[in-house]
Amino acid sequence: MAANYYGMTPVQFGNNVQGLLLLPKDYDKAKKYPCIFHYCGNGEVGTNLSLLLNTGFGRQVALGKVAGTIAEQVINVIVQSKQSGTASQPNDSNPPIDYMLANYSVDQSKDENGKYNSLLFAGLSQGASDVWTIASYDPAVTAYGTSKYAGKIKHVWPASIPALFPSHGAYNRMTKTNVHFTHGTNDMQGCCAYWPVPDMVKALQNIGATASLFTVQGGGHDNGTWDIHWNPLAPDDRNMYVVALAYLNSGIATTAKFSYAKADGSMWYEDNGTVSNNVYKLSSGEIVVPIQVF
Repeated sequence: MAANYYGMTPVQFGNNVQGLLLLPKDYDKAKKYPCIFHYCGNGEVGTNLSLLLNTGFGRQVALGKVAGTIAEQVINVIVQSKQSGTASQPNDSNPPIDYMLANYSVDQSKDENGKYNSLLFAGLSQGASDVWTIASYDPAVTAYGTSKYAGKIKHVWPASIPALFPSHGAYNRMTKTNVHFTHGTNDMQGCCAYWPVPDMVKALQNIGATASLFTVQGGGHDNGTWDIHWNPLAPDDRNMYVVALAYLNSGIATTAKFSYAKADGSMWYEDNGTVSNNVYKLSSGEIVVPIQVF
């Protein structure tokens, strides 16, 4: 009996990397789309793609929380490596990006700093470490291959990131990058405690990156925290799908916070609609979307 991936398609990126792909609803090759690369934790490494349904984006799909939401306007790909920690090494990190850029209608435009406007890397636990390392990789290190994308990643969303204590060089390579952390206050595992993350945010802000931390009060190292991170119905200042769409839908080349405003001035969030030309369109009418860069 064939495995059920809830509409996602298995993809082989290379000898050591595979994954699951979900194209936008009504995918049109003539259009350009943002692409989110999702990386999971140690519990999801290996060759069993069904493990990717246990956490992160795959879990949202399996629970039926993606259909009919803004997440369907984005190309979503979940990356699985055979061994923990290798997904961030160029020999394994290059192939998924190469494959998606070569075979799908991904927006490949770059900003004035040479960073991809519409590529977003989101990870949890070990996957959070992976996306950080992919974005901040030292191009001079070639023991595991040569990174094609170091310094070119604009959007990084780590959840429950391990305590990394990055070097000054790693921080400097994150200049002009948008990094949005999610972390639970009760995540006290030896590797993934909460307390180092606020310091990472401050360090990033000091070198010119846009950095924020969404703190989950009482949150642990589990799906209770991670579901918040991947929820397609999250408020827009912490909704990765909205951020991934920001450049194509608004022409803004930086991370943007969207606030939906009713005609009477009250604020509103509604998931049953689409963003187009700065207007959030609902069945009941149109709501103007004022945009604030943060």
